Amino acid sequence: MKVLDSATVKRYHTMDTIGTQDIASHSWGVAVILIRITGGKCSVGLLMAALMHDVPEAVTGDSPATAKWRSKALKLALNSLEGDVEKELGIDTCLPEDEDVLLKVADMLELIHYSVRQVRLGNRTFSDVFHRGREFLLSNSDFLNEEARTILNDPEKEYYNVIR
Repeated sequence: MKVLDSATVKRYHTMDTIGTQDIASHSWGVAVILIRITGGKCSVGLLMAALMHDVPEAVTGDSPATAKWRSKALKLALNSLEGDVEKELGIDTCLPEDEDVLLKVADMLELIHYSVRQVRLGNRTFSDVFHRGREFLLSNSDFLNEEARTILNDPEKEYYNVIR
């Protein structure tokens, strides 16, 4: 089943990592963060979207954000293809706007958490990933609730202790 096969797609394949992260562990992390930032009151639809949001990468691979930032055409083509794959697999990750924002926040918080873990292990190349993720969330801070702000600031303290 393609949905289950997507679990093993590797993330960050264009970067040196210590160990690997696959979509399954990333999506689980996003779901756990959503439970925390909603005080356990997230909808079933939001949890399903957290677990399924990267399933189309079983077809597209985990395309680096840096490539999508450099090419709007690539980003649009991947978005279209990912939408087609979701339809083919019967996946519906459409959410109300407020839940869509929560999903994006949790996705970024998980990226920051993974970056902190990489730096702790000695992989300083992830400091750029950390800073970009943090900057994205800070520039969209209107969408962060108190719990999301706490999570965002906690890893920062640990992170800066690690890189000093």
